[in-house]
Amino acid sequence: MKPEISKRINILLLVTFVFGIALSMQIKNLSDKTSLINVEGVNEMEMQLKIENAEISKLEEYLSRKTSELEDYSEITDSPDLTSVMESKISYYKGVNAENDLLGSGVIIEIRDSDKIVKPGENPNDFLVHDQDLLRIINDIKISGAEAISINGQRYMSFSEIKCSGPTVTINGKTYGQPFVIKAIGDTVNLEAAIKSIDSYSYMLNSIYGIKIKVSTSEEVLIKRYGTIKQYNYLEKFVEDTE
Repeated sequence: MKPEISKRINILLLVTFVFGIALSMQIKNLSDKTSLINVEGVNEMEMQLKIENAEISKLEEYLSRKTSELEDYSEITDSPDLTSVMESKISYYKGVNAENDLLGSGVIIEIRDSDKIVKPGENPNDFLVHDQDLLRIINDIKISGAEAISINGQRYMSFSEIKCSGPTVTINGKTYGQPFVIKAIGDTVNLEAAIKSIDSYSYMLNSIYGIKIKVSTSEEVLIKRYGTIKQYNYLEKFVEDTE
């Protein structure tokens, strides 16, 4: 075989070998990408399936609850008990909406200004009870499960205003002096802990500024109803589309 021909054959074999390696590498990369896409697609489908299953569970729970209520009503439709059941539900919702007085176990919290002597450089206002102090304490007992709250006999609602003016505090348009008495219905252990716990706002007020805070528990805490029926002008019932 002539040297020139042999040289061309060797070059052709080398080119073919390099091309084969490049082609195999390209096929491997494509296979890896295809595998990655498939895994991502499966993960996305699994996530979507979990979301759908959770939604189905919610709908089934809602259906079960309403079916149970319907069965209860069906059993007493022709019975005088229907009136008592409806009256009970109306009374419950009126209590939640602050239209009725409420009675239950809970705590009574009495708050007064500090009687500490103000030292030079200290702010006298730090030793007085302010509206933000009452709001912080109310927030603590709400977090601890308070189901109904009043301040000096005024029912505390989501729309209640609390503002201080000197030694007095105005609540629901009514002005009161000390002591400020907060009543709350709920789990007595949790509510009491919300006031006495060393990491609570009440503990800080008492230990640092000497604000006098006394808490006691009772099996019969009376929360008076809100003075007037709140009129809602902008709220509308939301109906969720289940289709």
